Amino acid sequence: GARADMSWPRQLERMLNESSGDVRWEVLNCGICGSSTAQEMLLYREVVARYQPDIVLCGFFVGNDLTDNSRQLSNNPRIYFDLDPSGQLVQLPYSASRRMLSAWLNRHSRFYVWQRTAISRARHRMDGTLGVMNPGDWVFSSQESPEIAHAWDISAALLKQFCQEVESRGSLFAVVLIPSATSVCDDCFQVVAERAGSQAAQLQQDYPEQRLEAICRKAHIPYW
Repeated sequence: GARADMSWPRQLERMLNESSGDVRWEVLNCGICGSSTAQEMLLYREVVARYQPDIVLCGFFVGNDLTDNSRQLSNNPRIYFDLDPSGQLVQLPYSASRRMLSAWLNRHSRFYVWQRTAISRARHRMDGTLGVMNPGDWVFSSQESPEIAHAWDISAALLKQFCQEVESRGSLFAVVLIPSATSVCDDCFQVVAERAGSQAAQLQQDYPEQRLEAICRKAHIPYW
């Protein structure tokens, strides 16, 4: 893994302190690997808000945050939200027993960890062989399926709610796009396009950036 002093929160802290004269900045890295936008919002609500930050930056990772925000597209044991008929966020029931079982197996069963990793790798290899896109690759599709469109709607509602909670406590909120390899590497994007086959024409390498920027603009959320 990368050294702690090379992480982007540490580099941001260094850049701010080098350019702010006598003002000293402290950047807290509250990111947790595998977290969805919903989990980040709840982490802020239950823990981070106690530190009374001046600014809260929410990173949105192109690689999997869209699918992680939708129970239709992800089956990992986490907290999910959906939208009711009026478009309001509703927290879905959480299976504590499923989460506990998964955590116990992760800690105590090497076979469980091995087979989960092996199945995931085999699925990715099969997807490439059969010309089928991985679920996360659909973030680049400008012609959204109902499931992908719904995931974007959930993500938009989560970011809006997150922003409102932060601003209600007197802090500033902003969204930072974190690119995936596919969104910055032409060769990686070409692999995804090849998997898409006849649907490759609907893929745009910068589509996630455009979509997220539009969401933030509509909700009046600063975006980088």
